[in-house]
Amino acid sequence: MPRRSRIVGGDVNPVVESESPGSWSRDDYQVGAIMRVYLENFLTYDKAEFMPGPFLNMVIGPNGTGKSSLVNAICIGLGFSPRLLARGSTVGEFVKHNQNGAVIETELRGEGLRNICIRAKISRETNQIAWSLDGRSVTHKRVQEVVRALKIQVDNLCQFLPQDRVAEFARLNEVELLTETLRAAAPEDVSTTHRELLEQHKAKDELQKRLDATIAELESRRNLKANLQDEVDRINERETIKVAIEHLEAACVCAEYEQLTKKFVTAKRNRDEARKNLKRLETQSDPSLKIQENKEIYMARLEEASSRARKQVQAAEQALSAAKGDLTNAQQVVEGLREKLQQADAPYQSVKKQVASTKRRIADLQGELTLSVTELNIEEQNSQIRQGEHRNRDRLSQIDTIRSKIRELMAQAGRKDQQKNKLLEDLEALNTQKGQRLKLLKKVNEDAFNGFEWLEHNGNKFEMEVFGPALLTCSVKDERFSDQVEDLLTRADLTCFTTQCVADHKTLSEQFYKVMGLSVTIRTCATKLSSLKPPLSSESARQLGLDGFAVDLLEGPEPILAMLCVERRLHNAAIALRQIDDESFTQLESIPAITNIVVGNQGYRIARRREYGNASTTNVRQVRQAQFLANQNNDMSAETGNIERMIAEIDDDIMQIKRLSASEKEQYKKLIEENREDEALVREYQDAVTRRDALPIKLARAEQDLAREKRQLRDARHNLQDLEIQARLATIKLGPPALACAEAVAAHHAAIKKRMIHQVLVHESRSDVSRLQHRAKAARQKLKSEREKAESLARICEELRQQGKTLMRKVSVIKEKFDMEAHINPLYEGETLEEVTAKLAAEKTKLELLHVGNPETLRRYDNLTQQIGGLEKQLQNSSDRMAQFDQNIRSKQSIWEASVETLVSKISSAFAYNFEQIGCAGEVQLHKADKFEEWALHILVCFRVHEAGGKLVQLTGNRQSGGERSVSTVFFLMALQADAQSPFRVVDEINQGMDPRNERMVHNRMVEIACREHSCQYFLITPKLLTDLTYDDKMTVLCIASGPQMPADVMKLDFGALIRKQKTLVA
Repeated sequence: MPRRSRIVGGDVNPVVESESPGSWSRDDYQVGAIMRVYLENFLTYDKAEFMPGPFLNMVIGPNGTGKSSLVNAICIGLGFSPRLLARGSTVGEFVKHNQNGAVIETELRGEGLRNICIRAKISRETNQIAWSLDGRSVTHKRVQEVVRALKIQVDNLCQFLPQDRVAEFARLNEVELLTETLRAAAPEDVSTTHRELLEQHKAKDELQKRLDATIAELESRRNLKANLQDEVDRINERETIKVAIEHLEAACVCAEYEQLTKKFVTAKRNRDEARKNLKRLETQSDPSLKIQENKEIYMARLEEASSRARKQVQAAEQALSAAKGDLTNAQQVVEGLREKLQQADAPYQSVKKQVASTKRRIADLQGELTLSVTELNIEEQNSQIRQGEHRNRDRLSQIDTIRSKIRELMAQAGRKDQQKNKLLEDLEALNTQKGQRLKLLKKVNEDAFNGFEWLEHNGNKFEMEVFGPALLTCSVKDERFSDQVEDLLTRADLTCFTTQCVADHKTLSEQFYKVMGLSVTIRTCATKLSSLKPPLSSESARQLGLDGFAVDLLEGPEPILAMLCVERRLHNAAIALRQIDDESFTQLESIPAITNIVVGNQGYRIARRREYGNASTTNVRQVRQAQFLANQNNDMSAETGNIERMIAEIDDDIMQIKRLSASEKEQYKKLIEENREDEALVREYQDAVTRRDALPIKLARAEQDLAREKRQLRDARHNLQDLEIQARLATIKLGPPALACAEAVAAHHAAIKKRMIHQVLVHESRSDVSRLQHRAKAARQKLKSEREKAESLARICEELRQQGKTLMRKVSVIKEKFDMEAHINPLYEGETLEEVTAKLAAEKTKLELLHVGNPETLRRYDNLTQQIGGLEKQLQNSSDRMAQFDQNIRSKQSIWEASVETLVSKISSAFAYNFEQIGCAGEVQLHKADKFEEWALHILVCFRVHEAGGKLVQLTGNRQSGGERSVSTVFFLMALQADAQSPFRVVDEINQGMDPRNERMVHNRMVEIACREHSCQYFLITPKLLTDLTYDDKMTVLCIASGPQMPADVMKLDFGALIRKQKTLVA
């Protein structure tokens, strides 16, 4: 049974029929070949599933049915960039209109028994793809690794040629063509070696540049060194003098060291003698000093005891302070209770007075009650009250009725005022263009009107300014162009809302669609109007008879004008009120950027497709009369008169309501006054009855007050008694604190007495010590003098020792640095330090008299010497590396070159054979330039072998016609088929521009090559086919039918049955 693949669902009801002579087994597919492609909400498809065959797959169908959508799905679904398709730069652009996301599922033939299923889920909002591999979520990088491992090369134009990149293939330069051909047809190691050789040649060139630079720099350094030789000789003479000076300086150090050694011996002898004298004097003075020392120790002990006595006094003072505090607290408690007792007595006396007052009030109420019973006529009072209340109820009913009428009349007047105000606002709005446009917007799209009203009051909720419909914000500068400009726009263009960033688009969508449930169009445009310039200047446009371009004839906010230019290309729409000549029209039509030309009442839409070169089609339409951008003043006059008439009628109604309301208010006031008089009489009677009825209650309340006050009096008396008891107890508790305070005072006095005794003893001890110190002062003074002398001599001796150590270190350095016997000793032996110093000064004078031009010369000379040595070493190393590079490149390039020549020869043979079948000539040559990076692949063709001697010329993007380039391209791609490294290849609409003969020959060769036993999978996309083409059993034909005219029972269509029926009818 033939295999069939359908697209299910969607508003276009597409169907894909796949016909082949039998079911393919899994083994028929190469590893990496496509076995299934499932699409959902992708470009033109709602749902679709393709089941291609393992050999040649011809995808046919009319233009616009979605053939190229399959090519796009293969590219994006296998992890390659949408930029390869030249149809969009982001994946979100491939999601079907009005859908949030799309799905691409690609099943590839895998190694072993399992296939590889790659699923790509595209999100329009985030413009991202979520990847899964065999049902497990993976990263994009992992998908790319799997695809590379299968040698799939969607980014190689020799393997994957989309419709929009056919011309780009023809424009490939010859170097790029060689690289892409090796990737497509050569084994992987050949492409790898090619890249390595390019890198090695590049590295070799860089090394050669560095080698040449090193040679030039070495020669320059040698010349500089020769120029400095004379100056260096003079510098060397100075260096000789410097050496002599250095020797003399060393001799000075040695002479100084000998002189210092002699001084140190003398100072040491004097120091030792002073120390002996000091020792003798200390022995003589020791007994008297010992007595003084003992007295000082005794005095120290007394001072320590005196200090402890002071601390004991401080502790006693703290204890006394604490005892006084406790006593004070107890006294404060007693005083507090006494104050409370005085405070509690005042309420007691107050309650006592209230009891007496209440008793007098009870007696008065009892007397008043006895008097009122005898004087008040109860029956007469009740009768008067009932009559007055009856009259009041009647009047209140009338008052309620009148009040209801007045409220209704006021409500009517309020409603009439609201209607009048609304009509006045409408009338005022109709006098402005905005008001007229708002009226028109509400009429044509009420949802857009409601959305604009919300936006007017909530514009501060957005990051950038959001613009309402162009119908309200834009206008035609000149009324004469209203018809032409509006003819270029749709109703959706004039009623859509415009945002300037994605965040504002999302916020506005949430409000309009989800919160308000509006059906409006929202567009986002971040393009600057300044970047959308017309293709002609104003002067050039006038010379061609134009009045201008549509965008120049409109005025409004720049973001809205930019949005209309992006959506409707207004900056590329030329407009003229008067007819223009044919030559000017042809010149305008030849400008690629111009898409619309409106002349008078005729509109011309120009359609171009890049893959067809300069070919274009022009559709002519009648310009419709403007409904939205034209002046609305004439249409509004009738409505203005109608509104004014309605306002006059409302004014009459309001005057009538006011008259009725005034009459009712007068009657209302009269009834209110009568009711007020009766109410006063009723209140007078009721007050008398109320006072009489209230007397028993007041009497009972007074008796209750008396009972309560007696209880309060009893409670106050008990409170006074409790406070008196507490005050007595607090007074008793004053005893212990008072006793503790007395004991603390006694302890404090004892501590003070003990401190005074210690202070007296300390004073006496200090006096004794002072007397002994005065007596021993002379002995101490002499002892001090001898000690200072001994210390001074010791310091002098130590200073000489330190100076000697410093000089000895210098002498040690000199001995290590110089040959003492040969250079230093002869200079100072038998000489004084002053004589050696004089010789040193003489040599320094000679050095000062010998001048040198540049003191940096010797340093430069030495640096040049080192640099020359380094450069010579660097030159040798670079030469060795260059020789190694040459050897490696020659060995690797010879093997690679042989492989490439074999491959190119094979491709050229197949290419030439293909051309021979159509009576033409072709050849593929490997061009070996002097520089390896310029090695290239030349495609040579000749389509007229009997003209110009049948000379082969190189295929370029400009020399041959579009049809010739298409034939050459497809034959070259077919020549690669036998050696294709990729598991599948795709060519989209390569037969554009071919004549029927060439197209038939190309098709036959393609079937022959692509249906061979071991050929890779091939996809050929074409919108048109000739009749009676060659067919092979290994071919798979995928027929796509889609569009708004598909029948409702699309799922029941059987293309195979239709074909069989057609063949029966023909027979």
